Amino acid sequence: MEIDDALLAEKRDQNRKCENCDNDYKYKCPACNTKSCSLECINHHKSKTGCDGDGMKKHIGRNIAISQYNCDDMWRDFNFLEEMRRRILNASRHQGKEKHIENQIIQQNFGLISSLRGRIGEYKGRVKTNEEQKLVTVIKETSKLPRHSPIPLLKKACSIRKIKIYFCPINEMEIRKNNTTYYNKKDDLILWKMEFNIYQDNNLIEKKYLDNISENEIVIEIILKLIINLDKNNIKQVLLMNNFKDENNKAFQEIDLNKSFKENLIGKNIIEFPRFKVEIHKS
Repeated sequence: MEIDDALLAEKRDQNRKCENCDNDYKYKCPACNTKSCSLECINHHKSKTGCDGDGMKKHIGRNIAISQYNCDDMWRDFNFLEEMRRRILNASRHQGKEKHIENQIIQQNFGLISSLRGRIGEYKGRVKTNEEQKLVTVIKETSKLPRHSPIPLLKKACSIRKIKIYFCPINEMEIRKNNTTYYNKKDDLILWKMEFNIYQDNNLIEKKYLDNISENEIVIEIILKLIINLDKNNIKQVLLMNNFKDENNKAFQEIDLNKSFKENLIGKNIIEFPRFKVEIHKS
């Protein structure tokens, strides 16, 4: 067991090294994931490999068969679309010409969007100009918030709590439609929709969704209500599933069972609503 732990620790240390000089890395190339620690090492990597550091080109260049398309690929596509939306908004603010810039950038990137659609068999052939305009219109119309949308208030409440929340850019996406999370302004309270993935011996045994969970609820109390006849000593750990991986490539972030969801979510990134991995021991 000690040998296995030592090997794991050595592997973790290796994963933190710059691939040019063996110092701890600080940056990761968005195009090829090469780890570097300084501008000098970044330039060395680019000159040696010819990599231009363009993560968008790499993303679109990935050809994935529908039979191999999985949840991780879906989140990569989502993050890509979110980055495009962010660039559009930044350009709009900078130029003060929102409609013109939005249309221009979406049309310029239409080839990228169509490549995404094509990778899962939804798009074939060359698209004509009028079809491009239709897609631009669809993206703009389906991204509009309803007049009384709860999203602006929820985003503001999350920002005050140091939570970064992201919403799907297309309102018709299933995850967007099913999100029941809202902010109660009168009580200054977020009521979350939550997803719980329950694992035993590294096997997913059940997936459950809960609505209207107060941010002030204690994590362990919700888990014990969620899983009938579960002894708290059988809870191995609860992890927040992290779709935006951090600099250490952590797909999961550990949650303190004895703290509230509000305390646990400080400084975290969330897409639509929190998703948790609950690991339990065999009874």
